[in-house]
Amino acid sequence: MNNRDKILEISFFLSLKNGFDRVSIKQIQEESGLSPGTIFYYFKNKDEILVAMFEKYFLGQVPIFKETVRNLNCSFIEKLHFIFTHGSDLVNKRERERERKLQ
Repeated sequence: MNNRDKILEISFFLSLKNGFDRVSIKQIQEESGLSPGTIFYYFKNKDEILVAMFEKYFLGQVPIFKETVRNLNCSFIEKLHFIFTHGSDLVNKRERERERKLQ
């Protein structure tokens, strides 16, 4: 995993655990084992990390999720239920995968 992806993944999971506003660059640095200089090489500030996380973990999954919903053979209401029930599954799946990697 490259350093940029490592920063994003650690920031993402720290944000899930603590809330993005409570995550500091120092926490990201400690958790990743990277220097603050390395983090700032890839991102000017925490806001840039947030934008990159959103693009990678949410917008990147939208086409797959849309295709899944489109291919469901059910009513509109059932599709809405699926969206609200399973939308967070994407996030939870990534968190479980990361926890497995750390063990």
